[in-house]
Amino acid sequence: MSRVSKLFILRLFRDHPDFAVNVRSKNQLVKKTYMNLLLGLIETLNKPPHSITDTELSNAQSEFIDLTGAAGFKLVWLKTKLDEIFSENSRTTSRI
Repeated sequence: MSRVSKLFILRLFRDHPDFAVNVRSKNQLVKKTYMNLLLGLIETLNKPPHSITDTELSNAQSEFIDLTGAAGFKLVWLKTKLDEIFSENSRTTSRI
């Protein structure tokens, strides 16, 4: 794991200390996989909204559902961002 990733994860836990409290798996490999999925999702959602493809947005929504449903992460703050991007992309698409 890169130094940047470690710093990002530390900041994630600092800013959202309870986001992983309800994670259901006790298996470290599964937890690591979930964290990698979460980091990828955050990376996608941090792109400029107009640069996120429909496929990326659909995948992001599926990943969000997996992380909050199956895994048990509390990601209200990320849901807000996902909704904003969906809304912005919908407005952009409707103008075309």
